[in-house]
This record gives sequence, structure tokens and C-alpha cells, in this order.
Amino acid sequence: MLSFNCAYNQSKEKILNNVRDSFSSRNGQLNGDANKGTFTIGERLGKFSGHYQFTASEIHIQITQKPIYISNAHIQQVVSAYFERQLIGSNPVHQTVVATAIDEEELELVGS
Repeated sequence: MLSFNCAYNQSKEKILNNVRDSFSSRNGQLNGDANKGTFTIGERLGKFSGHYQFTASEIHIQITQKPIYISNAHIQQVVSAYFERQLIGSNPVHQTVVATAIDEEELELVGS
């Protein structure tokens, strides 16, 4: 099992609405509220599932299901990127860099 944290500085509701929309566009879903919930992301390389829970300053994320051939580091990078896109506000340059990093990592794994 993989666990990690992401710091946040926006309202929980705004973060969740934006993450929910991002997950939906990638064959995933987020179920829960501004305290805790579950998510599933259907990426090209397989399905990731887990739980999230907000604390006073961080979002605790725990991955409960992932394809065995995908590293924990890659899973953390992909899932963190979904949340970080929302945590950084509306900085389009950073969002593009994060999205590109996800796509390049996926291509790298497919080619290996």
C-alpha cells in the first residue's frame, strides 16, 4: 500500500470539484466530501484506486489498488499531479508542466 500527503491552500470544496472534473475526463471518479472519500482513475496503463482524507493543512492520499507492473513512484506522481493541479491555483504554466510530466512518464513506461 502507498501513502503520501499533498499540502493545500484553497477551499476543500473547490479542490474536490476540480479534481472530480479532472478524474472524469480520464475515466475516473471521486466519491466523498470535504473530509474524506474514495477515488478511481482509469489511466492508459491501468486502474488506480484509493482513499483521500483532508487534515488541517494536507490531503492524505492512500493508494489501495494499482497495476503491479507500475512503480509506486509513478503512481504517486500521477495521483499527486491531479491534486497539485488544483492546489497551485490557476498557474497555467505549472499545470502544463505537470500534465506533460504525466504523459511523458506514461510513454516512457510503455516504451520500456
